[in-house]
Amino acid sequence: MMKSYEDIVKFNKDNMDAAVAAGTTFAKGVEDLSKEYFGYASKSFDTAMEATKALTSCKSPTEAAALQQKLTKEGFEGFMAESKKMSEMTTALFKGAFEPVGARAKVAMDSVGIKA
Repeated sequence: MMKSYEDIVKFNKDNMDAAVAAGTTFAKGVEDLSKEYFGYASKSFDTAMEATKALTSCKSPTEAAALQQKLTKEGFEGFMAESKKMSEMTTALFKGAFEPVGARAKVAMDSVGIKA
């Protein structure tokens, strides 16, 4: 159990430090996710423009169909790779942001005798 006023003040200060650390980590992670998302969106737009130019230069319907199939496959594979990357970034974001809070919760439970 906590023994003195100084212990309570330190406990609360440590809780606030953990909250600030969690918030800072979360904000940085959201910023990184936003940059990744908008980078991918820009790249996708550029790819779509290039694909449109390539499709309009096709000489036959067969050539256009083959190109469309290739572009669709590449687009899907790119989307899946980006989705995996964003998912991993999101998981790391939440894990990192809630780690300081979880550690403080464990300290709080330990201080009142609850085993986590």
